[in-house]
Amino acid sequence: MVNSLRIEYSSQPPHADAYEPDDTCAQARPIAVNGAPQAHTFHQYADADWIWFEAVAGRNYVVQATAIGSNADLNLELYDQCGQPPVPPDDEDTLGNDARLVFTAPVDGVYYIKATNSDPFVYGAQTEYQLSVRVPQASPLVVLVAGQNESGSLDANIQFMGDQAYRTFRRLGVPRENIRYLSVGVNRDADQDGYLDVDAAPTWANVRYAIQDWPRERGLGLGVPFYLYMVDHGGTDYYCALGCWGNKRVTAAELNLWLSNLEATTGADEVNVIIEACRSGSFIDVTLYGPAHISGHNRVVIASTGSHNDAYPSEYGGYFSDAFFMALGNNADLWTAYEAGRTATQATGKPQTPWLDDNGDAVADWRDGALARSRGLLTLSGGSLPIVQSLSVGEVANGTATLRVQAVDDVAVVTARVEVFPPGFTVPEVPEGEAPVLDIERVTLTATGAGVFEGVYTGFTEPGVYRLVAYVWDNDGNLSLPRVTLVGGSRIYLPLVLRQ
Repeated sequence: MVNSLRIEYSSQPPHADAYEPDDTCAQARPIAVNGAPQAHTFHQYADADWIWFEAVAGRNYVVQATAIGSNADLNLELYDQCGQPPVPPDDEDTLGNDARLVFTAPVDGVYYIKATNSDPFVYGAQTEYQLSVRVPQASPLVVLVAGQNESGSLDANIQFMGDQAYRTFRRLGVPRENIRYLSVGVNRDADQDGYLDVDAAPTWANVRYAIQDWPRERGLGLGVPFYLYMVDHGGTDYYCALGCWGNKRVTAAELNLWLSNLEATTGADEVNVIIEACRSGSFIDVTLYGPAHISGHNRVVIASTGSHNDAYPSEYGGYFSDAFFMALGNNADLWTAYEAGRTATQATGKPQTPWLDDNGDAVADWRDGALARSRGLLTLSGGSLPIVQSLSVGEVANGTATLRVQAVDDVAVVTARVEVFPPGFTVPEVPEGEAPVLDIERVTLTATGAGVFEGVYTGFTEPGVYRLVAYVWDNDGNLSLPRVTLVGGSRIYLPLVLRQ
């Protein structure tokens, strides 16, 4: 028997967000200019969400809308006055479900952003998105370290990742003299501009000098960002510099000491560390097996995998770093670039688990991200990243099927490739200080139309589920995020959609 009944009414429409009503310029809600995201939805037909923020003349601003729900396909418009036409931004990227625009404020004042879904008839469930505004960091000082282990395994991939990082920072406007690049390939022109870019070999002493002393000599101080990218093999609480043993490696305790000395002598308050190596998460967490860490106040620490996991090489570089630097070079903040790297590693289905800590508690969890969202650089010449819209597999007959990729880019997609992980694929076990080399089948597709690529794969011969991962490159060399399709026998499973 029901003894009582309580009915509560809400004036909020279904799926409305906490900022409603904000459907007109006059109803615009404020947003902080610190990269902190606001959670929005499109809850009704032709819904528009308006925000405003105060800008300073001559300063650059990056407005970013990130799709969370599968039905969010975002558009952004900039206004300097209500009731007036939108203002053309200096740069914008509306390819894919996310959207980003960059502009320089001509005068001090209030500016307005209008966010809409590309299809006004799509609203309600699964239209969640995040909106943020940030000021790009000033030109930083950058240290890049591309190391080597005793066997020299994966040297080509490691140098590729170091060179990719160098090119990204140069494209983001960092002058050559503000980058110190250590690598075993000292006679190398990383950005193909006719100059040798590697300063010295990655010995322990050279790494210590580059991190602890060189930035101070270059004028690092309060408000000047410092980026450190280290790529090589690694183990629990150590990174292989010019080897993995003895005084050839850099430990987490040593790196933390060098960073602390740098901060103490310069007042540096914007330290960003990215480590691409097996077990690199051990530089973040504290365990009995790895008691040291480099997490700290005002530091963003990003590891390409967890403290007990390997990091895997891609065809040329590394799955995490490939995606991370493509996103960073496309005006993404550090958090968004990290998320791109995490998405790329998840696509392989292998146990690589990128971590990020930016609140200094030596734990990578949901509490992190606010500081990383406020940090990132700016370029107006990066172009959009290409998008893999779909990956489909034709009927499988006698182990053979046609693979088809549909892609889009702001100019042109020139290369499409599919990696195939058969049901029996396993990751080889390797000793600590080595990285597993994956024996992956890759199918290069042929262009058959505008953004359409096709190729034949003849290896559907095992029972079980195949994981197919598609990537495309555009004519600027930009790499897409992956798209995954699972195929079992002659049946094609629905794609595991990874947010672009």
